[in-house]
Amino acid sequence: MSDISAQELELKCIATLIQSPNNIYNVNNLLNPECFTDPTAKKIYRAIIDLQENGKPIDTASIFQYLKDRDANFNLMELMDITTKFYTADITHVSQILYEKYMRREAISTANELIHKCHDQTNDVFDIINSNKEKMIRILSPSVQNVNTLENIIQNNLKNIKDNLGKYTEVAGVPSGYEEFDKRIGGAGKGWLMIIGGRPAMGKTTFVLNWAYNAYKIFNKNVMFFSGEMSSEQISHLIMARESSVSALDIKKNKINNIQMEHIQSQLGETRSNIFLIDDTPNPPLTHILSEATKAKMQHDIDIIFVDYLQLVRASGESRHLQVGKISRELKGLARNLNIPVIALAQLSRSVESRTDKKPILSDLKESGDIEQDADIVSFLYRPEYYSNENMEKEGMTMLITRKNRHGETGTDHMIMDKNTSTFQTYIKDQDAIIHPERYNMDLTKMIEFDNFITDDKPKSFRDRLGLDRDNSIPF
Repeated sequence: MSDISAQELELKCIATLIQSPNNIYNVNNLLNPECFTDPTAKKIYRAIIDLQENGKPIDTASIFQYLKDRDANFNLMELMDITTKFYTADITHVSQILYEKYMRREAISTANELIHKCHDQTNDVFDIINSNKEKMIRILSPSVQNVNTLENIIQNNLKNIKDNLGKYTEVAGVPSGYEEFDKRIGGAGKGWLMIIGGRPAMGKTTFVLNWAYNAYKIFNKNVMFFSGEMSSEQISHLIMARESSVSALDIKKNKINNIQMEHIQSQLGETRSNIFLIDDTPNPPLTHILSEATKAKMQHDIDIIFVDYLQLVRASGESRHLQVGKISRELKGLARNLNIPVIALAQLSRSVESRTDKKPILSDLKESGDIEQDADIVSFLYRPEYYSNENMEKEGMTMLITRKNRHGETGTDHMIMDKNTSTFQTYIKDQDAIIHPERYNMDLTKMIEFDNFITDDKPKSFRDRLGLDRDNSIPF
């Protein structure tokens, strides 16, 4: 489409929205009215957005009336001409091109402003650079339309329920590969910020790295992993150990024989269509994570982001408490804006060590209560054997304690950690069973049919079906 003018692309987008209004939900998540340079196209797009927000039909008559009310000179024939002459079968691709053109215009404008400010010797150069970093991140982030009517939202939800009536998905989000934990939280949901906390030596990095690689290998997700502490080479050693069952220490030392080498190559030599991105910038600035994650979403459509770990991220603020609070808020905003889950590790305060019961609680989150407030889910890793000399019932026993779950129940799930190969496996205590992620029950991630059709000899009212007496109010 490189030979098609921006104006023609804009008119194709507008005409397609009028002819196929259902496309508005895809386009509206990327484009705002400023993405249109043609004045007529911009007016019409703004009209389409306003009509959609107010639950009104998107058609030629409604759009014309909307524009006529605001501009008496608006020409109906011009609108009809656009609607009949232009159309595209791939409106998503057209929208992406329009947004890229918008980004280019905004980047040029910001660059010119930067040059002008830099020539002014009275300006602080660090302030200029930080200010422009924020502007560039805003350019990278699509201006998603967040305002909608309750009626529209409910109707969309009802349509989705009706389309899948009699079916449900046990793990609808991005699975971790650990069945009991996934059933508890339903997988990492879109727009969620999840915190995995723990004291040093609990296996936090190993756990989220296994989650990330499970998502990539077993569930075919596109993954981005920010590692502020470990280098990409160290991360690769852990993944190689996990996949080959060869000690991570031996891999690091290059203490590998030819048989082991062949095994590692056979396990990791598969060509995949999805992608696993690693950013090992030490102590990364918050602006770096926001910009790189947004760029990765646009270029590779990543499904999940991991940040190891939250307290290593740098941000502006008068105190570390305020900085950590800003980081957690921005990571939650990133999850919402990109509509994908963000999983962040967090260190815990030393107060855990002074208690008799070493199991972490929410108040142990280090440096900021904002982390607890912003997160959808907070889970803690706890290894009893680290604190006890007694023989454990299972070596490597690890508890994954979910203390906050905005979308379901809290509780404890058990895993077995193998420090030699840097792996975790689900452990079901009452069955004394270990489930490797490779043996994950994939039915958990599929739509399952169930009998939802209720029959009775006597028709019942809605109130009777809820089991309410006449004097009871409906509980919502």
